[in-house]
Amino acid sequence: MMKLPEITRSLFFVACCLSTTGFLFAQPNAATPVAEAKGFYWVTFKDKAGTPYSVKKPEAFLSPKALARRKKIDAPVTNQDLPVNPQYVSQLEKSGATVQYTSRWFNAATVNATEEVSKTLLSLPCVSSVTFVGKSPTASVWKSKAPEGTFEAERKAVSIDSLHYGYADQQIRQLNGHSLHALGYRGAGITVAVLDGGFTSADKHYVFDSLRTKNLLIPARDFVDNDWQVCESSSHGMQVLSVMGANQPGVLVGGAPNAAYVLVKTEDVRSEYRVEECNWIAGLE
Repeated sequence: MMKLPEITRSLFFVACCLSTTGFLFAQPNAATPVAEAKGFYWVTFKDKAGTPYSVKKPEAFLSPKALARRKKIDAPVTNQDLPVNPQYVSQLEKSGATVQYTSRWFNAATVNATEEVSKTLLSLPCVSSVTFVGKSPTASVWKSKAPEGTFEAERKAVSIDSLHYGYADQQIRQLNGHSLHALGYRGAGITVAVLDGGFTSADKHYVFDSLRTKNLLIPARDFVDNDWQVCESSSHGMQVLSVMGANQPGVLVGGAPNAAYVLVKTEDVRSEYRVEECNWIAGLE
């Protein structure tokens, strides 16, 4: 019979072998490089020197509607309104960064890059600072959208309230909105930008039928995924929109049902990083 010390030594030997085997198999192949993780960085520039834009020709970078609005409130175009120098943007890209968008008001750019590239950016003569503002998202389940036909059954089953404002009656009357509506103030001619984490179902829900029919619902840009798909990811923006733009009498009528709405996705519902502030600035501009 094996003595206790011998059993102990044998078990120890087996454990060492297993540990060593696991360690060896756990090592990455030396010939296979591991890609460096990327993140988002806020890059500010030292100046706008050499820009091809001029405050004397604002029509080159501002829309007629923006210029008319500035004239109405006596807000002159200044150097702060000039876009970021395109040559500076080109230098960021040549250094290995992916430029998400720029900010003319802060003279900055939001880029996606590795930490090593971010150090290179800081060495550029035109760059003033480089600040880490968030990790690149890794979640794969993200582009959630409402299934087709979701609201047809709901439309048929809903109990129509006798009050014109439906479920919004109390909130509209608390703000005296019904009096404004009676005077004809229903938002016509006004454009409202809604910045949120997504507008799932805004392109399908029947309370927005009149907005879609009159082309007053304008899906704009997704600054989170850097594309043009905004009716996805979260229904929060759709709910916020309904407070203002819903127009289904007896069910839900918002505060400004005749206004136009530009939908902009700036919030990343997967995480909380400062890059969302950068997205928000880009959405405003």
